Amino acid sequence: MRDQPPFLNMVAEVETSMMPLELLAFCQRVEAGLGRSNKGDGGPRTIDIDLVYVDRLHGSWPGLELPHPRAHQRAFVLRPLLELSPDYRDPRDQTPLVDRLAQLSDQSLFRAGELAELVEREQPCD
Repeated sequence: MRDQPPFLNMVAEVETSMMPLELLAFCQRVEAGLGRSNKGDGGPRTIDIDLVYVDRLHGSWPGLELPHPRAHQRAFVLRPLLELSPDYRDPRDQTPLVDRLAQLSDQSLFRAGELAELVEREQPCD
């Protein structure tokens, strides 16, 4: 992974009737609306929304691979995901994600807090 400044990483679980490619297009519109330019260099970005897991799907579509092809190599993805779903297994081979996270002990993380707490800290005091 490239050297880059610290960043916030979050995992969200959503329920939608969108199909994976529709959901991807929606996420890309959100990114564009928040000022992301798609340089494609893998460097730091204003925002980066990835589809990591969609249900238990496993496959490839134009511009999308599920599960995310590198999610299992990134502690900053697996740790918050496991907080939402501690028993989740990789749809590719049914390996528990907790086992994958244990293999990434060399990746350091700092827990900044819950989103509501972070937002509250940033509110101006009267």
